[in-house]
Amino acid sequence: MKVKHILFLGISLGIFILFFLIGFLTASPHPQEFKQVNVSFLSIYSQNLKVAFLIILTGVISMGMMPILLLAQNALIFGIGVKNILFAPKMIGLILLHGSIEMPMFIVATYLSLSLTYKIFKNRRYMSIRTVVFISSVIVLGLLVAGLLEAFVTPTLIK
Repeated sequence: MKVKHILFLGISLGIFILFFLIGFLTASPHPQEFKQVNVSFLSIYSQNLKVAFLIILTGVISMGMMPILLLAQNALIFGIGVKNILFAPKMIGLILLHGSIEMPMFIVATYLSLSLTYKIFKNRRYMSIRTVVFISSVIVLGLLVAGLLEAFVTPTLIK
């Protein structure tokens, strides 16, 4: 892996960890009863895909700022959610089950966006379409698994 790729992956991971910790450390826990919510797989999956592809596609337009903000927002919310779940330990699977797949996909999407943005603005070159398609496929499949878990497994944990 080239140094630039490691740098962009490190930036994405660092932003996620930083904002996760900010959310986790600053959240005031408000444990509450969890109620069954009927959300379809398609709505969960399409929402996650929308976020991932917004992260990827807005990089060039915003010179890399929008993907960082979208990742930071998701990490912050995830940190707050984990903090609240810790006060209801039997509910820990609600977030960690699908979140442990969903969040890394958003990190990979941010990496891809930053890499594309750098290649276009700095080198005046493009990433190979093969690389973009491969990484995007990993994101789509990862979010598919996360969506299936969130839609079909998580509701059984609430009962």
